[in-house]
Amino acid sequence: MATQTIDERKALSSFKISEPVSVLCSYTANPAYVIPQTVIWKGREYVIRKLGLHHVFREGKTLFHVFSVTTDTLFMRLVLNTDTLFWKLEEIWDISSGY
Repeated sequence: MATQTIDERKALSSFKISEPVSVLCSYTANPAYVIPQTVIWKGREYVIRKLGLHHVFREGKTLFHVFSVTTDTLFMRLVLNTDTLFWKLEEIWDISSGY
């Protein structure tokens, strides 16, 4: 099998968008954890297939949770503002073409 060089691979398209989205979640009690299940963005539902990294950061007194998730065609970075409980879709990558 031949090895592909970087030049032969298709580049992933990424976009920083910072748009509000709806996120359907499930919650576990022990351990206490939120699990995003579906993202609704621009009237379209994206079922989350895999939950990746999760981290938190603060801006002033506001705590934000950041989730990296994948759907069938997109990688998404979702941010939950714990003061407002609103979600934003910060970045997407088109993974439908793959490597």
